[in-house]
Amino acid sequence: MLHHKLDTVSVIALLLTLRGTAADDNITGEEEGTGHRCMHNDVAVPYDELPSMDVVHDLQTAHVAEVSNNTEGEGNKSKSVERKNVRFHIKYALGETCKGIGMTVPTYIKGTTKECTEDDVLTKWKLRSVKVMMEAATKFLSSALLVDPLEAVNVPGGKCSGVQVPKMTVPNADYVVFVTINPRPEEETTTVAWAAACRKDTRSGRPVVGHINFIPAAIQRNPSSLAEHVAMHELAHAIGFSDIAETMLRAPNGLGAKGSQRVYRKGLGKAVTLITSPKVLKVAREYYGCPGLDGVEVEDAGSEGTRGSHWKKRILFNEALVGSVTSGQLFFSPLTLAYFEDLGFYTANYSTAETGMTWGKGRGCDFLYQKCDSHPREWGEFCFRKEMFVSTCTLDRSSLGACDITTHPEDLPQLYRYFDDPRVGGSSAEMDYCPTVMGFVNAYCTAELGFAFMNVFGNEMGVHSLCYDSDVITSVFPNFPFAARCFPTTCTPSGQLLLRVQGRTVACPRDGKAGLGDTSKLKGVHGKVQCPPSENFCKNSGNGISKLQLASVADEVDGSSNTERIGHSLISPTPHTWNSEDMGSCSSRLACLKDIPPPFPACSLAARKVKECLGNDCPGSAQQWRYANEVGNSCLNPEGMVAMCMDGWRGVNELCGAVDPESKLGRSYRSMLPF
Repeated sequence: MLHHKLDTVSVIALLLTLRGTAADDNITGEEEGTGHRCMHNDVAVPYDELPSMDVVHDLQTAHVAEVSNNTEGEGNKSKSVERKNVRFHIKYALGETCKGIGMTVPTYIKGTTKECTEDDVLTKWKLRSVKVMMEAATKFLSSALLVDPLEAVNVPGGKCSGVQVPKMTVPNADYVVFVTINPRPEEETTTVAWAAACRKDTRSGRPVVGHINFIPAAIQRNPSSLAEHVAMHELAHAIGFSDIAETMLRAPNGLGAKGSQRVYRKGLGKAVTLITSPKVLKVAREYYGCPGLDGVEVEDAGSEGTRGSHWKKRILFNEALVGSVTSGQLFFSPLTLAYFEDLGFYTANYSTAETGMTWGKGRGCDFLYQKCDSHPREWGEFCFRKEMFVSTCTLDRSSLGACDITTHPEDLPQLYRYFDDPRVGGSSAEMDYCPTVMGFVNAYCTAELGFAFMNVFGNEMGVHSLCYDSDVITSVFPNFPFAARCFPTTCTPSGQLLLRVQGRTVACPRDGKAGLGDTSKLKGVHGKVQCPPSENFCKNSGNGISKLQLASVADEVDGSSNTERIGHSLISPTPHTWNSEDMGSCSSRLACLKDIPPPFPACSLAARKVKECLGNDCPGSAQQWRYANEVGNSCLNPEGMVAMCMDGWRGVNELCGAVDPESKLGRSYRSMLPF
C-alpha cells in the first residue's frame, strides 16, 4: 500500500521544492498499521443467536419525548408508553486489565491472551480518556435515539462477550454497557476499540446489555472529536448496528424481506447487499438526489470484522459507521439514525444528526450504480492523478492528504482495474480500490499536532481548522505552487468564511462563493488562499448564528454569546478537573516534564503536555519548567513570540497561560485573538 512518508532530512533537502506536504518523519498515509479498522464481526453474536433475558418494563407515560405513542399489551389491558431518550448505564470491568508489564491478560477475542507491554498498562490518564469518550458517545446516542423505557435491566451474570460480569439489577436504565480496557492480540495492529451486544430483551427483542473494549495502546491523552466518534461507532454496534442486513431481516419490526435484499448491479459488475427499509431509502434518496434508489450498499470487502456490519465505504466515505477511518472527521448521519428507527426498537431524533457530510451528496444515481472511474473528474470524490506526493485537501477539508494510487504486489481483481497496469489502484479494498485523497493520519487539520517544519507554511492545526488550497509561506522563502494548508476558521452570521493565518485574519468572499481570500494584511508570510464555497461549512440556524464558529471569538463575530458548534465538531464533554489525588504529589510529577518537547515552535502542544503533567495545582513546578525553557521572557514580548509559535496567537496564549495562569496572557486569551 502507498506510504506517504517523508523523513526530516528529506524535508530539509526538499524544502525548495516541497509543495506543502505535511513534513514530519511520522506522517503516513492510510496503510496497514495506521488509522482504525473495525473488527466488530470478530466478536459479535448474530442477532438471532443473542441470548434473551427478562427486563422490567416501565408502562408509565414519559414526559420528554415528542414522538408518537406505542401501545404495549398486558393481558386485556393496553397502556400508552411514550418513548424516552435511551438511558445508558456504564459499568467499568477492569479486574483483568494490564496493571504492570509482564502480566498475562485476556484480550476477550476468541479466548486469546497477551503478555502486557508498557503501552498496554492502564494508567489514570488512559482511564480518564476512556471516560471522556464514553461520556461523549452515550450523550450523543441518548439524545439521538428514544426507546420504550424500562424500570430496570436485570443482568443475569456470566460471560458477556468474553468478560465475566456480575449478576445485577440496574434501575432507571435502558441499556447496560460493560467497558474493558484490554490489549489486542499480537497479530492485530489497527483496531483501537471493538464492541458487541450480549443480551436482548425477551419481549421487545431490543439489545439491552453490551460490551465495549478499548485498546490501551491506542488511547489518546486528549481524545479528539474523531476519537469520540470511534466510541460512538462502537456503541452503535453494541445497540444493534451489527450484521446489518441480517438484523434488519430478523428484527421484530414486521419488515422482513422488505428490510434488505441482494441484487446485481450491472454498472458495478457485481452483486451487492442492500438495506431497503423505508426510512433508510427516504434519507438516502434525498441525500444522493436519486429518487429511484433501490437500497444502500452494505460493506462487502475488508476483513471479517468489517464485512456486513458497516455501510459501503465507497459511497459513504466518512460516515461514522463505515468500516475504517481514513479521514480527519466522521459524521453520524441521518442515514444511520434511519437504520436504527427501521429496526423498530428506536425512534430517531433527526435534529441531532451531523449533516456536514458531503461525500456523494447530490451526485445522483450514477454515483451509486456506476464504477468510480466513470464519474466526472470535477466531482472530487476520487482521484486518478499520479502526482502522489503533492499534498492536497481531503474532500471534507479535514486533513492534509494525497491521492492514494499505489502499486500492489499482485494483480487486482478484474472488477477493480482502473489503470493500464493491473496492479495499480487505490489502497483500500473497502473503496473497491478506487483511488481517493486519503488524509495523512497524523496531519489532520483538527488535531493539535506539532511539526517542526510546518510553520514555514503558516499551518495552524486545531479543532476549528479546515484545509485550504494555498501557497502561503514565510517571507524568507520564494513563491511556492498551490498545495494544502490548515487554518483556523470561523463564519460570520451572513455565511462568510474567515480564517486566521499566523495571527492575522483573511476574509473569504463576502458572498460565500469560491474565490481568493484577502491576504493583504498578512505579516511575516506571503501568498494566496483559495476559499471554497462556504455553504458546506457555514450552516446558519434560524436566528442567523453560524453553527461553525470559534467558541472563543463568538462575541467578536456575531455579537452574541452563542457558541454552538454542530456539524464541524462534536461538542466535547466538560474536561476532567485536575486534582492531586489523580496525579500524586508535585514532586512525583516532575519526571513527566522530561518527555515534553521543546516549547518552540509547537507552543500549543508543549502547553498541553505541561498541563497533562502538572495539572493546575503545581505552580512552582510550572515556574521551574518555564525558566528552564526560557518561556517567561518570551511571554513578556508576545508580538515577538507569535513568530516563534507555529500555532500563532493561540500557541502564545496557551503556552503562557499554562506556565503562569495568572499572567496577563493567561487571563486574556480571547481578547488577543485577531478576529
